[in-house]
Amino acid sequence: MNVLLVTVGSLGDFHPLLSVGQALRASGVNVFLITHPYYQEKTVATGLQFIGAGQPVDLFAEIKKNPQFITSRSAPVSVWKEFVLPAVEDFYRVTMQAIEKYHPVFLAAHFLSVGSLLAAYQAGLPTAVLMTTPTGWLSSADTSIGGWSFPGFSRGLFKHLRERIFLHCSYSLKEFCEKLNITWHPQIAERCLRQVELNLGLWSSHFRPATSDDPPHSVICGFCCSDGDSRQLPGEIENFLQSGPPPVIVTFGSAASLHAMDLYQQAAKVCQSLSLRCLLVGPELEKLSAAPYVLTRDYLPYPAIFHRCSLLIHHGGINTVGYALKAGRPQIILPFCHDQFDNAVRCVRLGVALSLDRYRLSELTLTKAVARVLKDKSFAEKASHSSQIINQEKDGSQVCASNLLSLVPRN
Repeated sequence: MNVLLVTVGSLGDFHPLLSVGQALRASGVNVFLITHPYYQEKTVATGLQFIGAGQPVDLFAEIKKNPQFITSRSAPVSVWKEFVLPAVEDFYRVTMQAIEKYHPVFLAAHFLSVGSLLAAYQAGLPTAVLMTTPTGWLSSADTSIGGWSFPGFSRGLFKHLRERIFLHCSYSLKEFCEKLNITWHPQIAERCLRQVELNLGLWSSHFRPATSDDPPHSVICGFCCSDGDSRQLPGEIENFLQSGPPPVIVTFGSAASLHAMDLYQQAAKVCQSLSLRCLLVGPELEKLSAAPYVLTRDYLPYPAIFHRCSLLIHHGGINTVGYALKAGRPQIILPFCHDQFDNAVRCVRLGVALSLDRYRLSELTLTKAVARVLKDKSFAEKASHSSQIINQEKDGSQVCASNLLSLVPRN
């Protein structure tokens, strides 16, 4: 039995779906993962079958050259226009070829894999949309959308806004539909991105529970944060962690870290002023590692280090948030764009974090926040409480795979 799995985006988008693919494969399913050529090596290493789509460029070099993808509130529009739409035709053609060649029983796709979702719609293939972040469901009954609260009286207005968003997406796809001989209609974006056989949320219901306005056929599966990458740490890192009090860990994920040198510098100075040790995880940080209280690395597996810190400072990406909540450590979140504002609000409401304005941040403000979180034991207590709840939940990848297998036709 063959299935198609599709994903695009940064590592925070790629890794959860990779975990889902591994869970499906463990169930005896042949998984063909359609994704960007940049991820070929990572895909093959897990035993999944790789199918490349999109231009063979260095994704993160492109993000570094184009800060509008990650450093402004208009970033979602930039991503849609300059990242999603240019890939629609190639993902559509590659997916149609895979459908014709492998005869999959269903397609499960990351919500930004629009070309592949159009192909499944055109082929009449059972489809699941995998949403990595609560913001993407655009639920008017949700407690927070993009970091803003929507009380009951505004739900009708927000539903209208959601319709307008889907309508705009439909019109932006009209040219592609005409070129690809797809019958276009004003609801085609909503039909492909929301009105499908399954809508699966890849986060914990403790983080964001179900609401009355979630998409049809929706299931919240849990965080797809595999603990498999908790292998033994390099000796220098292990020695650093054991040689003193738990450090502050600072990381801004795979994409935001490319535009966060100022934040890494501020965090290092704050730790120095408070006599705290710190571990900075991100690219090109060598010049910050001269001081004895700081250690830098381009990459370290989050499951192996997060639970060993006193405090986490990060950008609020959903994958980082998931690992942070599972680790049970207090957080300071500095959102850059996209869903990060919303994720930060939810962590603050759980009592596990403070959220600060990344674009107006001063060394003094960050110093006060770090001192407050470390002094106020309620942050650590609530973080530990949330960790216990989330770690008792079923593995999100397994729950997601089980729901996907319900799409298999029964003879």
